[in-house]
Amino acid sequence: LRDVFALSLVEDDLGWYLANGLLSMQRARTLSGYINRLLARLRPHAQDLVEAFGYTQDHLRADISSGGEAERQDEAMEYFRKLRASDNAPISEKSLQKAKR
Repeated sequence: LRDVFALSLVEDDLGWYLANGLLSMQRARTLSGYINRLLARLRPHAQDLVEAFGYTQDHLRADISSGGEAERQDEAMEYFRKLRASDNAPISEKSLQKAKR
């Protein structure tokens, strides 16, 4: 896990490491493959790693994990879509700027 974390940080800032001469281009090319090999070795232990965080059923029943938030977002989008289609929608500031031009 430590190696995956460290190498993924290096991969995220690869340009900086290359620009400052801390990593050769040849090693930079092998970085993704090495990370993938480490992840393949960790894959059989994924469930154990998740369980190590100690999540309980209370965490899984949080509103954000139940899909309730997605439903609320969908309802809000539908409301605003209908509002824009009706005559009751507020006038957009962008449309006022375009009209002045």
